[in-house]
Amino acid sequence: SIFTLIPSFVFVSSVIGQTATGPSQADGTTGTPFRKVAVIKTLDHPYHPGARLIQLDDNKEIAAVAMYGCKTFFWDLKTDAAIGEPTRQSGDAGAIGFIPNSDLAYTADWSDLKLWDRKTASRSGEGFPHQLREDSVIGPAVSHDGKFLVTRNEMNRLQFWNLESRKSIGPEHVHDNEVSQIQFSADSKWCF
Repeated sequence: SIFTLIPSFVFVSSVIGQTATGPSQADGTTGTPFRKVAVIKTLDHPYHPGARLIQLDDNKEIAAVAMYGCKTFFWDLKTDAAIGEPTRQSGDAGAIGFIPNSDLAYTADWSDLKLWDRKTASRSGEGFPHQLREDSVIGPAVSHDGKFLVTRNEMNRLQFWNLESRKSIGPEHVHDNEVSQIQFSADSKWCF
């Protein structure tokens, strides 16, 4: 399936194979049908009332929707309703996402990363340092099993975290230059 965000609407589409039927385009190809699955409430903002980032959980049932004005909605796509109240960050979220095999989601603003219970939209514990800048916005790396997190504490420093204990693993890793991407291997044994 393909999910698309168009200002405040979430659409879902299944990619059509060659044998599927659908409306024909002018060139004779078959079009892709879309159906609306949610209408996400917008916030009153003087310049940017719509969504700026969206991520879906693995089951495509909950959307994390970051808005201008330093707030993030968690939205139940099955009921088309907000989950709890919008979260509040110290800055507009630069990265949002979900922690695999858990009920946790994260928002990263300009100085830290916060964890949220995606089923209640309530804060889950203390945050983690994670530095963003307008010219360098990266999300944290989350292991595919949901056990480990890597944040960019400063532009050239990484910290590994155990998500179960919420404690750091080892010292910070200092690099010669700015870290511009963090990613786990598919088996979660390596972080690049």
